[in-house]
Amino acid sequence: MLKLLKRAAKGLIYASVLLGVALLAQLYALMVPSWLLYSILAGWALYLVVAVGMATGREKAYPPALVLSIATLAVSLPQPEHYSLADAGPTLASLTFVAGHCSRLA
Repeated sequence: MLKLLKRAAKGLIYASVLLGVALLAQLYALMVPSWLLYSILAGWALYLVVAVGMATGREKAYPPALVLSIATLAVSLPQPEHYSLADAGPTLASLTFVAGHCSRLA
């Protein structure tokens, strides 16, 4: 059971890293303020470090993954702008947003 949980955690972190690339590309194309782009890039880099730690078998990578997921949700979910994405219908931005949050909730 523990192996299954670890495999699931790895898959979700890897998915977050890939979705982060899509998110950064979309934000760059939208020309968001540079402070926002760089702060999201910094968060993505932290996810990448955790993913590399998991890929190399480091057990210490799992607690930071949980902290990053909770912090990302705590910062992102209260933002009303993010809910306007869902109201706009199925766009690439809304799908990236929903998929990213689903990977962190699981």
